[in-house]
Amino acid sequence: MPLRRLIALLVALAPVVSNAQEKAASPKTEVKNGVRILRDIEYVPNGDASQRLDLVLPEKPADKPLPLVVWIHGGGWLGGSKNEN
Repeated sequence: MPLRRLIALLVALAPVVSNAQEKAASPKTEVKNGVRILRDIEYVPNGDASQRLDLVLPEKPADKPLPLVVWIHGGGWLGGSKNEN
């Protein structure tokens, strides 16, 4: 994925992250070892079940910027799932 598209995607996901943080009390939220995991967040309203993402965030807000890792599973957008190991 070209860098410009990746940056555009991350900018587009910013409201999703904010919305996901507001929904932290949802049953799809886990907290383990100081990490909050938000699962199956829709990034396309009323989209396909495959159009969901998971966010892994620090349990408590950090006082400094943290690195960002974007993981996209293999499958060439033709097969596979983020839930497969």
